[in-house]
Amino acid sequence: MSQAYMGKIGFGDQPFLVDQHYDAGHPQIHIVSVKVGHDGSRIETQNIGRNQSERARKEIEQEFHLVKASGKNNSNQNT
Repeated sequence: MSQAYMGKIGFGDQPFLVDQHYDAGHPQIHIVSVKVGHDGSRIETQNIGRNQSERARKEIEQEFHLVKASGKNNSNQNT
């Protein structure tokens, strides 16, 4: 899932580290990468959460049949 996410936000060729933990009441991961491309240029991350990450999250929720984060407070929503 982390590989799919990184590819969808444009970081598919970047090295990254994934930390998974369960101490928040539900499983979660944190992904760490670098903002320097292979050619030494800076990778733009301004508004990446709004522009790429949100769309990638929704696609991955569907691809991997996950509980939708946007509906986590709505107990009547089907997953």
